[in-house]
Amino acid sequence: MSLNLKTLTLPLTLLLLLLVSAAFAQNDGSYEDLLATYGNWTREDVEAAGYEVDEFCITAASVGAPAELGAMGFHAVNPEFVSDGEAVFAEPDIILLDGDGKVIAVEWESFAVEDNPPTIAGQPLIFSAPHPGIEQDHMSLHVYFVGGEAERFGDFNTAVVCPPGSTPPPPQ
Repeated sequence: MSLNLKTLTLPLTLLLLLLVSAAFAQNDGSYEDLLATYGNWTREDVEAAGYEVDEFCITAASVGAPAELGAMGFHAVNPEFVSDGEAVFAEPDIILLDGDGKVIAVEWESFAVEDNPPTIAGQPLIFSAPHPGIEQDHMSLHVYFVGGEAERFGDFNTAVVCPPGSTPPPPQ
C-alpha cells in the first residue's frame, strides 16, 4: 500500500488551517471569559498558579499620577509569562489583588512596541513608558473585574482601594 501525497494534501492543509485558526482564537477571548476564569480566584489560587505577590499595593499617586485616578492593587507576577515578552490571552503576565486577597484584574505586558498592537478581550494593548517595575518602553492592558464599565480597561480603577500602610513611598 502506497500513500498518494496528492490525496493527502487537502486534508493536511485543512488540518493545519484549523490548528492555526484555533491558536489565534485562543489569544483573544472575551471579557466574560476572563471574568469566568479569574473572577473568583483568591491569593491562594494565584500563588498556586505560579504568580509571586508583591508586598505593595499600587495607587496612581504611588507612581506619580493624580490620586483621583484610583489604584491598581497588589501585583502578582508570573515570571515565566512576563519573561517571554508576549501578550497571550490564556497567560496573563500579572494578576491584581485587593487587600483581602481577591482577584480584581488581570494584566498583560508586551515588550514589543508595535504600531499594530495585539488585542486581548477585543482591546489593543497601549503604549506605556518605563515605570517602577518595568524599566523599558512596553505595551500593556489591564482588565478590571470591579468598578464601572468605563474603567474596565484603564490603567487605574477608582473602585480599587489600597489598605492603609500598604503602598510604596511616592516617587521623588
